[in-house]
Amino acid sequence: MDKIRELSQYSDETSHNQLTRWVIAKEDHASNIQKIISEYFLTQRIKETNQKYIEQTTILQRALVTAMKCKQNLEKDNVNKGLNLIKSFSEVYFDSHGLKHLEKLED
Repeated sequence: MDKIRELSQYSDETSHNQLTRWVIAKEDHASNIQKIISEYFLTQRIKETNQKYIEQTTILQRALVTAMKCKQNLEKDNVNKGLNLIKSFSEVYFDSHGLKHLEKLED
């Protein structure tokens, strides 16, 4: 987001081309997040019989909207909100073993 803001200050062709690539990458990442949430978690993994169904689907719906907002503007608050939502979902979705595995992946 910072790089997009920085590059938007320049009017040369190289900066304009790079700016376009950064915007496309930002939107692609947000679209991938939406696709994974929709096509994997909401349609395959989250079951109505799950006791945490409402909590999980609510967090994921909020993450979908936040990803959409990341596509639409350059507000860092949306990125931070999205990261917090993913963390919240992980804590509700995974058991303690799964969370430990995720922590190892982050190292």
